[in-house]
Amino acid sequence: MPYQVAEVKAKPLLALRVADADTGEPRRMSVHTGEAVLATQSTGLRIITGMLPREPCALFVPDARPIEPHENPVVAQAEAYLCGIVIDGNVQKQAGYGVGDAAATYVPDPRGGQMRWLQLTFTVTTLVAVRVGYRVTLLTPA
Repeated sequence: MPYQVAEVKAKPLLALRVADADTGEPRRMSVHTGEAVLATQSTGLRIITGMLPREPCALFVPDARPIEPHENPVVAQAEAYLCGIVIDGNVQKQAGYGVGDAAATYVPDPRGGQMRWLQLTFTVTTLVAVRVGYRVTLLTPA
């Protein structure tokens, strides 16, 4: 069941100056957090015959600046977690919900531009709309 990212809201950016533990070189750490609403695209009667599959989903982190093709920031950590579901009274079976397998990387501009954009990918298990929280931590040269 494919999902549509219906809404993405970034929370305030946390930016810190840090030093590389091995070399002492200055770095900038940026922590991007926010929430996204994922809507299911199915309509009509849904028949569930077994375990729900883990479906891939992706979104662009809205407050992350695009980077030049030659830049290589380090994605130190990517997290995605379930923070709300919409209960559907028409579902007559107990079902599990979840988010996992989070990863983030810079990808080429989907519109064909030169810059690369930060994309968060994860898997989702749900029958109904869910609210997903995310946090992506980046390290870049200062």
